[in-house]
Amino acid sequence: ACQELFEEGARVYGRYAFLLQIKDYDRVVRDTERNMELFGFINTYGEGEEDRLNLEKWWPYILRINATARSMLAQHRGDFDDALEVVEEAREQIDDLPEVDAEEFFVERKRSHEALDELEESVRSKRPPSRAEKLEQELQEAVDEEEFERAASIRDELNELRNTA
Repeated sequence: ACQELFEEGARVYGRYAFLLQIKDYDRVVRDTERNMELFGFINTYGEGEEDRLNLEKWWPYILRINATARSMLAQHRGDFDDALEVVEEAREQIDDLPEVDAEEFFVERKRSHEALDELEESVRSKRPPSRAEKLEQELQEAVDEEEFERAASIRDELNELRNTA
């Protein structure tokens, strides 16, 4: 029975790998969550230890793919802070995984961290600056240009913004 479930999980994997390529992120999230449920089910109810541990080595990968899709969805909504939060949560989940005595686990954990680092950098580069960040930049420009009255006004606006946050 576990072999049939493994085969089904492999078919779902093939589908979400394709869906990721065509940027159908909603369905990637659905399929990765489905496979995560399968991993948990087999780990809980598999008869043999080999069956129970067979999928555990792939957790870093599936967490990464799920986070990638969720982060892309957040970016499409314009919610770059949520996109970054998703990346950080995935990184923490991967770090918290119990180690599995399989080369695939260690390779996928390393690759997942690298991919999440790249994703975070990409999100940060696309994220528009906040109002406070814009004001800080304007303040620095005013100081550099020795426009001190303007700088004081911007400083006051920035302080007001920080105090209301």
